[in-house]
Amino acid sequence: MRFNARQYDAELTRAETDHTWEWPARTVARLLRARLATQPDLLTRWECQPSWIWARAYEPTQLRFSFFYPERPNLANDKPWLQFERIITIDGTRAFKQADQLVQLLEAIDPKTQATVVGGQRDHAEQLGYPWPEPPR
Repeated sequence: MRFNARQYDAELTRAETDHTWEWPARTVARLLRARLATQPDLLTRWECQPSWIWARAYEPTQLRFSFFYPERPNLANDKPWLQFERIITIDGTRAFKQADQLVQLLEAIDPKTQATVVGGQRDHAEQLGYPWPEPPR
């Protein structure tokens, strides 16, 4: 099979930049990921490291934002760490505006105050001064 390399490259670029298929939470998640990549201090100012930001297709109005505190887990040492998750509801506001609002919150408010511990160890939570989550009933 043969095809024109320029046309192929153009189609790849079009596919990479076409976000028309995204649902609102997915778009906000993508925009927030991009902002954190270019502005890592949004989290590091709070001694946090990004984990993941995603939006599930079956939760079209929610995005999940996860991060580590005070650093990513490292098997080479036994420093305490925790993983936090914040579930953010997306409304009908334009995605760019919502992403900007989330960035403004990260600039002003420690994200740990608006998130829940979802990973780590109970003794690490105690050492770092956070409650360990109770198992679901």
